[in-house]
Amino acid sequence: MKPRISQISLVAAVMLGGLLVCFPVTTQGAKLANRAGGKGGPAKERVQGIAAQLQLTEQQKQELKAVLRDEAQNLKNLRAEIGVAKRQKHSQLTQIRQNLMARVKAILTPEQYTKWQTLRAEQHAQHHIKSQSKALGL
Repeated sequence: MKPRISQISLVAAVMLGGLLVCFPVTTQGAKLANRAGGKGGPAKERVQGIAAQLQLTEQQKQELKAVLRDEAQNLKNLRAEIGVAKRQKHSQLTQIRQNLMARVKAILTPEQYTKWQTLRAEQHAQHHIKSQSKALGL
């Protein structure tokens, strides 16, 4: 049973890592505005958070938005596929993630990309801790 939980945790972490390439950095007020029907959403928050932390130019912001939009569509298509083996879906997810990383690397400067990788690793670690706590019922 334990290997099954680890495999599920790994797949969930990889999928979430793909979805949360970079992390939304918002204030409580921004979260409340979105819940109250304000315009915007997770993708917009992600780009704003990335832009602030990595000090992106306007061109980089626009390019990153397009990349994240494409990735979201690819993930949506992958989730919608029926009758595909889990192993094949995992392989496709890995390919989507690698493609995303290559596209992001092409947009960012080497310094920005290094910081992006650091932020991603931190977010992944935080998510893993939350997932494990949830699995243990804490």
